[in-house]
Amino acid sequence: MKLQIHLFSLALLIISCNHTSNNLYQAQITQKVSSATLQGKWYLNKWAPYHTLMIGDSTIFVDNNVDTVFTLSYSLVADTLITRLPQTGKVCKHKILDITNEHLTLTGIGDLDESRTYSRTKKEF
Repeated sequence: MKLQIHLFSLALLIISCNHTSNNLYQAQITQKVSSATLQGKWYLNKWAPYHTLMIGDSTIFVDNNVDTVFTLSYSLVADTLITRLPQTGKVCKHKILDITNEHLTLTGIGDLDESRTYSRTKKEF
């Protein structure tokens, strides 16, 4: 009987530890990104829609292609970039997967839902 009680206690302890470590793992994935970290010029370095982003305090100037440029307003919630096209009010949410001094990886931008990695360094495409 004592063995069963010890095994039951051990199982509860293992389940409890697993639950706690999963919560810690989730907390590490979700990071708060600041507007200051995001600001500046970001280049996709390939000829595609949304190839250059110029991010300010509350707006993103988008260079889309040769004759198409526009501005999005944005806000940040933890690690999610929320953009709004002022003319239509359309809202899009994109998770910031990674951000360093040199690279920004998003799950998309504007109406695009593909993962994209931007760089602070402009290269010819």
